[in-house]
Amino acid sequence: MALELPSSEEDVLARTTLDQARETLAENRPDVPADFIKQVFGRTVPEDIVHYGAADIAHLAARAWDYLAERTEGRAKIRCETVPLAASGERTAITVIEIVNDDMPFLVDSVMGELAERHLAVRLVAHPVFGVQRNEEKLTGLVTPERGTRESYIQIHIESIGGEARAELVAALENVLGEVRLAVQDWRPMRARVQNMVTELKDNPPPLPVDEIAEAIQFMQWLLSDNFTFLGLRNYTFDGHGLEPDYDSSLGIMRSRDLRVLKRGSDLLEYTPEIMAFLKEPRPLIVAKANIHARVHRRVYLDYVGVKRFDAAGNLVGEY
Repeated sequence: MALELPSSEEDVLARTTLDQARETLAENRPDVPADFIKQVFGRTVPEDIVHYGAADIAHLAARAWDYLAERTEGRAKIRCETVPLAASGERTAITVIEIVNDDMPFLVDSVMGELAERHLAVRLVAHPVFGVQRNEEKLTGLVTPERGTRESYIQIHIESIGGEARAELVAALENVLGEVRLAVQDWRPMRARVQNMVTELKDNPPPLPVDEIAEAIQFMQWLLSDNFTFLGLRNYTFDGHGLEPDYDSSLGIMRSRDLRVLKRGSDLLEYTPEIMAFLKEPRPLIVAKANIHARVHRRVYLDYVGVKRFDAAGNLVGEY
């Protein structure tokens, strides 16, 4: 049976379990820092910790230390294995996801979004951020995050799943975290590109109604005031008949040449008849919902914001 304890008792039991786990780890693995248990599991909610025996927590911490020992900078390191439990009552095994990555926004919520979409029951989440020192790829020590290179370590326990499902999950998480990295790396360039659009509309207004231009400028300034999460940006050239993507100038998740955010029926598209109709209207901006879900930050439909592009003579030449 699952433990059902008052919150205060859960807190005490969780602290006791972690203290015992620290002693066990110190006895079995003196090479692991004495406070490593607290660093990994110290902020995990007590109601998750109390389902584990101290020996199993010590074992999971030792596995974490060994996994941190080596990592290539600039990419996520992911593994998903089912770990037997010897001291956790009825819970005899758990599938453990571990991710070592450069610290950045959106890591945990993006990973949790993938697990939720797969309807996987989460049993425990730990997410410490370490200050690490490495000699090339090998870990030489842990320091405070302010003194070392900040690395994120995520350990998530889910219900036990089979080997094929684990491999599929790792592949999916690699894709998700790859998109997170692109969005975070290109966040400032995307904001700068949008600010350039605002400046362009102000300094060289297109041959459109003044009130429409003013509204577009105000809206984009509102987006830039931390009211929007920029995930991707792509420029399109209008050839008189359709829109051609400029992949080389793309930013964020739209660096991927395979990404299409619009759909008609089951076909993913670069543009739709509605977008083409917009290009013929006396409006500089269109706001719509894309047909695919974001995999970065929140699993919601992406917002599609399109801004017309004009040349110096006022001719329509494309869309941002």
